[in-house]
Amino acid sequence: MLLVGGNSLVTLTAIAQTTDATHPDPVLYLPFDPSVATIPSDQTTKWRKERYVAGKVGQAASFDGTSYAAIEASLPLGNSPRTLALWVRNDRGPVKHIVQVVTQTLRWEKSKAFGIIEAGEKWRFHDMSGGLDSSVKIDREWHHLAVTHDGKTIRFFLDGKQVAEADRKLETESRRLRIGGLGSPDNNFVGLIDELYVFDVPLTEAQIGRLMNGTGSGAATKADVARLASPVSRFIYGVNLPWFDGQHGHDLGPNPNKGKGAVWYRPQRVSECFADIHDIGFTVARIWLTEGREGIVFDDDGYIVRLDEGYLRNLDDMVRRAADEKVRLYLCLSGRWGERSVGRSALTDMRQQQAFLSHVIRPLAKRLRNNPTIFAFDVCNEIEIHLHPASDVPKVSKEVIRRYIRNCVRAIKDGDSKRLVSSGSGWGGGDGRWIKEGLYRGLGLDFYDFHDYDDIGSLPHVRDLNVDMPVIVGECGQESKRVDEKLQAQVAISYLRSAKSKGYAGCFLWFYDSGSNYLSILRKNGSKKLVVDEVSSLALGDGNKPQHDIKSALAGTKWVNSSNVAFEWTKDGRFLHAGKEREWKVIDQNRVQIVFGPGHIDTLEFNSDMTTFKQLIKGGPTSFTGRRQ
Repeated sequence: MLLVGGNSLVTLTAIAQTTDATHPDPVLYLPFDPSVATIPSDQTTKWRKERYVAGKVGQAASFDGTSYAAIEASLPLGNSPRTLALWVRNDRGPVKHIVQVVTQTLRWEKSKAFGIIEAGEKWRFHDMSGGLDSSVKIDREWHHLAVTHDGKTIRFFLDGKQVAEADRKLETESRRLRIGGLGSPDNNFVGLIDELYVFDVPLTEAQIGRLMNGTGSGAATKADVARLASPVSRFIYGVNLPWFDGQHGHDLGPNPNKGKGAVWYRPQRVSECFADIHDIGFTVARIWLTEGREGIVFDDDGYIVRLDEGYLRNLDDMVRRAADEKVRLYLCLSGRWGERSVGRSALTDMRQQQAFLSHVIRPLAKRLRNNPTIFAFDVCNEIEIHLHPASDVPKVSKEVIRRYIRNCVRAIKDGDSKRLVSSGSGWGGGDGRWIKEGLYRGLGLDFYDFHDYDDIGSLPHVRDLNVDMPVIVGECGQESKRVDEKLQAQVAISYLRSAKSKGYAGCFLWFYDSGSNYLSILRKNGSKKLVVDEVSSLALGDGNKPQHDIKSALAGTKWVNSSNVAFEWTKDGRFLHAGKEREWKVIDQNRVQIVFGPGHIDTLEFNSDMTTFKQLIKGGPTSFTGRRQ
C-alpha cells in the first residue's frame, strides 16, 4: 500500500525487479479492440459476425454461439515450445459437451491441435491426444487462462497459478488459429475473449502472472519511481535537457523538415553537460528524442520507414556518456503532431501510427531494453495541445489521444516490459486539469507527469489530483516571460519544496540550456544563474550528493551472506567467492552482477551506505541478505 499525499490510501502494484518478470515479444497479440494495435501490426482476422463490447482491458470480442473468427499467423508447430494466454468470460454457464474456445487447428476431426476448450463443465487443454483437465469448474466470471509447453511438459494456468501439468509430445500441424468455435453452434463459445497472446517460448508462472496483470509493470509505487531514478529511495531532483546548446530538432540526428540545419552532435560537450547536471545534484535529465521528427526517415508519401542510422549511433553514445557521468535519462518520444512539411500525423492517420509504433517506438524500446541508465519513457509532451481551441495544431478528440497513448505504451512494453512509462501533461491545464479529469487513467502508464508554470511555485496536493498512481512534476518554472534571476530562483525552490511536501515522487525544472531564454538555468556565456546554487544546495543537502564509485567503494572489503558464505573484493578489484575468483561487473552505482557459473548469474543490491546487500539468486526472486564484515 502507498499513502499518496498523506490521506488517500491507494493500492499500487509494485514494479517487478526480477529478470523472470520480463516476458519476451509475442508472435501474436490480439487485443480485440479496434483502437489498439495488433502484433504483428498487419495481422488480419476473418470474422463471422464481428462484434466488440466492453472487455477486461478496453474492448473484447463478443461471441454469441453463431459467431467465430479465424486467422493465419506464424504460430509454433510440431513439438516446439510455446505459450497461449487469454482472458475469457463464459456467458452461458457450464456444459458437459465440448465447446471450442481457442484452438490452433485446421479441422477438428483430422488435425493435431493445440488450444483451450470447455469439456465436462471444466476448462481443458486440448491436443487430440488426451488433453489436460484443469479440474476447475466453469463459471460466468472473467478468468485468465494460459497453457505452456516446453517441448516435454504441458502446464495449465488459471488466474496466474498452475493448476495441472502432464508430459506430452505435441504434433501441431496448422498455423490457423480458430477463436470462438469451428462453425457448429453446439460447439461454439458463448461469452467474451480478450487480450490473446501467443509466444514461441514457455512463460514461467511469474511471467504469466505479470502478463495477466497488464502488458508491463502496472502502476509503480512512489518509492519505485524514485529508486529507479536515484541511487537511494529519495525524492527525485530532475532537470529538463530537451536539446543540447539550443539545437532544437537536430542535436542528435537529421531533421526531415527544412531549415533545421546540420546535425549538431558533439560528444565531448554532451559529457560536459551531464557532468555539470550531476554536480549540481540532479539525478535525472528529461530529454526529447524526436522533436520536429528528428531522426525519423520518411518515404515519398510521408510515411515513416525507419530511424536514421547516424541518429541511433549518437543516441547510443549519449546514453553511454550519461551513464559515465551517473545521470539517468527520462526520454520523451514525441511532441505535437501538427502540420509539418514532412510526415503525416500519427494521431489521426492509423497507417502512420502503426509505422511510428513499428519503426520508432518498438525499435527504441528494444534498443534500450533493461538499460539501467534509462529511468523511463515519456510517450508525448503535452499532447493536450490537440484539444485546446487556441492552439495552432489540428484538433482531435480525447478518445483519439487516449488510443494513441495506449498504443504507444503497449509498444514500449512489448520492447521493454519492465520499463516505466508516463506521458507529460500540462498544456492548457496547469492545475492538473487533465489528470484530474482522467484523461490519462487506464492507459497502462506507471506514473503521472504533471507540468506547471507560475510565479509562486505552489502545487496542488497529490491527493487533490484524483490519482491512482504516483505523480512527478515533469516541468516547472516561472510564468513571467522576462529574465529575472531572483524570481527564477525563488520559484524553482518553491516548486521543489512544494512537490516534496505535497506527495510528489519528484520534480524536474525547466531547463538546462545556455542562452537568452528566461527559463534557462545558464546564462548566454554558459555561466550559472542564481537558481543553480540555490537548487544545488537543496538537492545536495537532501542526499543527492555525487555518487560514489562502486568499484572503489568495494575494493578491499569483505562480506558474508545469510548462508554464511564469504565474499571479498581485493584492493586491486578482483572478486573472490569462498576464496575462488569469479567474474563480476557493475550494473549501476548500487548493483553488481556475479558470474558463478554457466547460467548462474546473481545480482547483489547494496544499500546506500554500502553496509548491507540483498543477493538475488539468478536475478530473483529467491534471495539472501548479507552484511559487510
